[in-house]
Amino acid sequence: MSPLSHTGCRVLDAAQQDETRQAWLLGASFCGLGYGVVSTIYYMCFYLLRQSTRSNPSTRRQNSALLVYITAMYLLGTSAFAFDILATIHGVFKGTCTSPNEMPVDPYFGKTDICYALINWGADGLLAWRCWIIYSGTGVSPWIFMSFPAALLSASVGIGIPMVVYDYHSRTPTVDLILQIWGAITISINLVITSMIAIRIYLHRRRISKSLGSGHASEYTSVIAMLIESAALVVVFDFFFLVAFSLGWVYGNIAFQTWIQVQAIAPFLIIFRVAQGKAWSRKVDSDSMVIPPSLESNMIANQLDLDNDRFSITFAPGPQSKEQEGSEGESSGRTGALTDV
Repeated sequence: MSPLSHTGCRVLDAAQQDETRQAWLLGASFCGLGYGVVSTIYYMCFYLLRQSTRSNPSTRRQNSALLVYITAMYLLGTSAFAFDILATIHGVFKGTCTSPNEMPVDPYFGKTDICYALINWGADGLLAWRCWIIYSGTGVSPWIFMSFPAALLSASVGIGIPMVVYDYHSRTPTVDLILQIWGAITISINLVITSMIAIRIYLHRRRISKSLGSGHASEYTSVIAMLIESAALVVVFDFFFLVAFSLGWVYGNIAFQTWIQVQAIAPFLIIFRVAQGKAWSRKVDSDSMVIPPSLESNMIANQLDLDNDRFSITFAPGPQSKEQEGSEGESSGRTGALTDV
């Protein structure tokens, strides 16, 4: 058993033990796959943020904060992956249960819970920051919209701290109950903020489509942009983990082990869009009120066409002299008259 995990054991028959070991190994594989994605996106974000700072010094403060954030989250993700591998090895191959009919209760909980909690709070915090940015251009104080998510975040920290402290010492039914409450609060945070972001982007898309046409502002309002900006990936895995854990499924560990890395993947995808300059910013609302030059030119041209259609030039024959009446070779004098039609 890993020195970082609980030492409790439970009785399982041979088939259940094999199924449990398979679930742990499969979960470790998914965790490793997720960590590979985290590593890739981290280095991409790091490079783009550095490039953005060099090309636009005005973004230095924000980019520096994001660099610190992604580095801290990457280190937490690395630690979580190392703990996961260590727990899997000890749980599958080096179990310390005295009876061959026993297996560890769950090698993934114990002293490492603080790492998982910090990753979760970091992901929720960045999602709340993005929601604040997106609602900053409404003309109303963002606190009106963010009061409920802020209360949920406070509740998550308030429940998470005693969960980490109690689970550090022993695994009890009370700890399991607190963990389920904490998971429900986490899902509520992500579901509320994700819905707020998606609704805001959708309404903005409708407004732009009505005023400027559906082809404009698509980089902020496409379906992919809505899914990334709202961190819908976190909500999916939150539900998967909480349902599997609550029902006691043996494959609930797969959900948990994958969930650890998803908590870092979703924020990194958002920051990647920020580094590319494609993420929603406070300028989006103000820029949407400015008519693009190409569209403005078309509007002016169309207006000129309408004005020209309102007027036509007609020519009426003027009075002719006697000399002009008898001469076929001479042209007739005409007087132009401008007539409004």
